[in-house]
Amino acid sequence: MKANQQNPKSKTRCKPSCDNKGAQASSTRGRPKRLKVLNLTFNVLFLNDAQMAGTGAVGFCDPETQTIGLVGTQPNDSMQDTFLHEVFHSIVHVMDLKENETEENYVRRLATGLCTVWNNNPAAFKWWSGLVYCEAIKNLNEL
Repeated sequence: MKANQQNPKSKTRCKPSCDNKGAQASSTRGRPKRLKVLNLTFNVLFLNDAQMAGTGAVGFCDPETQTIGLVGTQPNDSMQDTFLHEVFHSIVHVMDLKENETEENYVRRLATGLCTVWNNNPAAFKWWSGLVYCEAIKNLNEL
């Protein structure tokens, strides 16, 4: 499926954050191209605004094509949130988590999935934590 095609039944979309207008776009250095989610490998695409135009979203997870798409021009804090949001969607799909599970079981399985994804993709989470670090340094410099 091309990045600009829409399949509303299979994609989940993350809405943009409204409170960071004018913030700097996130760094392209170290961005992951693939993400191992348990036994599946998702391609990670960083898209431009035109490719996501009309969707109102800044990210998506398409389990059918094993693709995570993110608007690449997001500010660091928005990129942190959107990336993690889409990783959660990929885990929910791969682990077949259901909304009708007990909360404790759902959260336990989601945590196991996140730990596994984190351990299998150290470079991706180094990039992600670098976004957090950059944002913290920026905030300290503004004090």
